[in-house]
Amino acid sequence: MARPAISPHFVVEVVAPDCVYLLSESRHVVLRGRAYASVVPLLDGSRSIEQISAALSGQLSVSAVRLLVGRLSIKGLISDGSERDERAAYLSMVGVGSAQAQARADAAIVALRAVGHCDVTPLRSALGALGLRCVEVASPAAPAPAAPATLTVVATDDYLRGELAAINSEMLARRAPWMLFKPRGGVLWFGPIFEPGHSACWRCLAQRLRGNRRVETMLEARGTTRAPLSVSRAALPTTIGAASSIAAGEVLSWLCAAGGVADG
Repeated sequence: MARPAISPHFVVEVVAPDCVYLLSESRHVVLRGRAYASVVPLLDGSRSIEQISAALSGQLSVSAVRLLVGRLSIKGLISDGSERDERAAYLSMVGVGSAQAQARADAAIVALRAVGHCDVTPLRSALGALGLRCVEVASPAAPAPAAPATLTVVATDDYLRGELAAINSEMLARRAPWMLFKPRGGVLWFGPIFEPGHSACWRCLAQRLRGNRRVETMLEARGTTRAPLSVSRAALPTTIGAASSIAAGEVLSWLCAAGGVADG
């Protein structure tokens, strides 16, 4: 790696002369030795191995610095990206912080669909704030975007909406990944991400959900109400906005991982 850096979600604290603490919300790492205390503060993505050795005025050779960086990399403490901002720290924290991972997200296209009493505008804004390209599909019956979407996100007020069966069939036929998202109600739902050929499909999920809705299923069977009997009516602009921001973060993580990480 040309310009190694400590993964940006870590806070580095050096206790002279021979101790370094790497601190994150979920992990604390202690590195002992004068070599670590000398080299780690220089691992900020701005210097090559040779430049780090030169900055230490010959205290450590190039090969010694390279060996130490290799050990840190094996421990999962090194990033190959020079970005050190909050976005880089988030991606590093969830394990997809490489430059290649961010390039995958930059190249991705996210298709958005709304089913039921939902609006994808807040989600589109949240994804746009993360630098992701989006295209909105006007209705479940509308044709797919001209450019194949990397991921389709379907916002709905009920995971048992009948329209989802058609979307599921379409995605299975296209072998295209898609994500469900419920931004309404007292309990917000994120995912799963369905990956045809690698995960279960929506029908599997729907079967289990119906088994947990005995009262609603009974009323629907009597013909006294329209299926599905959706009860996720509660919503505020603030809760929808917060839910959309969380969903956008999950989408970004999945795209950076090239699929298969956030599959529910």
